[in-house]
Amino acid sequence: MSSKGIVIVDIDGCLTDYPNVFLSWLSEHKGISFNNLEDLKNSMSKYKYEKLKYSYRISGIKRKLPINKNAKETLEKMKNKGMKIWIATKRPNWEPVVSDTKYWLKENNIPWDNLFFIKNKKIFLKNYTGNSIKIVIDDDNDIIDFVSKDMDAHAFYFTNKKKDNNNKKITEVASWIEIRKYLDNF
Repeated sequence: MSSKGIVIVDIDGCLTDYPNVFLSWLSEHKGISFNNLEDLKNSMSKYKYEKLKYSYRISGIKRKLPINKNAKETLEKMKNKGMKIWIATKRPNWEPVVSDTKYWLKENNIPWDNLFFIKNKKIFLKNYTGNSIKIVIDDDNDIIDFVSKDMDAHAFYFTNKKKDNNNKKITEVASWIEIRKYLDNF
């Protein structure tokens, strides 16, 4: 089957309920409770925050994170339509993060063709713009802006803060069901 294009999918915030899973882990394992990531970051030095994030990453929790509802089925539908699934995450490219991520993808039977651990997603997307990228699914506003202005692709923006969006290349979503409905017309 020839490819009908590439779908770029982020993990944390799209396939998982980040930052809520991180905040829950902090509460349970470190006794630190915050309602949102912004308040957490503002309450401490960047060094302390990065140290907590490091502890979270090496804890093994990423092997057990729940997958967001309907994510797997939506990705399967994309595969069935002939699309390639590229997972592009800003998770660090070191152990145990890499093996935990691969384990998680396999355990959850998530279909994927390529897995990329990248520091700068904009540079990554610039390098692959000619490779038939049709859809980008992310929760990073900067990435969504880049896609809408500099790429010939549709962006699904996972957000809980929907705003008036008149850009036809961006669809703000809060669930994978919303993406599946879009696919029916794609």
